Amino acid sequence: RRARLVEIFGTTLNRLLPDRAAGFPLSSIPEADTRREWEFFFHVPEKIPLRELTSVGLSFKEGADCRSGFMTGSVDLLFRRGGRYYFADWKTDTLGDYAPETLRQVMVERNYLFQAIVYAVALHSLLKQTMGDAYDFQQHFGGGYYCFVRGMAADAGVFTCRPGLAEVERWNALLRASGKC
Repeated sequence: RRARLVEIFGTTLNRLLPDRAAGFPLSSIPEADTRREWEFFFHVPEKIPLRELTSVGLSFKEGADCRSGFMTGSVDLLFRRGGRYYFADWKTDTLGDYAPETLRQVMVERNYLFQAIVYAVALHSLLKQTMGDAYDFQQHFGGGYYCFVRGMAADAGVFTCRPGLAEVERWNALLRASGKC
């Protein structure tokens, strides 16, 4: 069992992750450019119309129309590479295969796609807050990686998430602005 864990960790850290240019392994990121278990929270000031969230596969109990409160979470890894900022999340799901089509389906079915949206909004907000006017989405926002560690191989086990600015702003507005229920 220990040998299997060592194998999984080694593969996870050394598998090339897709990027706009050449792929890169997480092991190449200097520790100073990483932040592990980054916790975030933001206030959801008014009620979110839950029906808006069904587009990413979420379902709700009958009669549940709105929610408000705080959005909170912990991102497994934030990192900077080439002037861009990314998030990574480890998934230990046991799947029949880890092909891209399977991962897309799992991301929706298990609400990981919604999690990715929340993480993207949180990272975008962090960058806007810390960089101020110097922040440029196209230049600084890298997106995210969902690493299904049991199935990471040269062409499998990684779901890449890089929404565009309009999509992130749309989700940011939905999660942070008042809604009508």
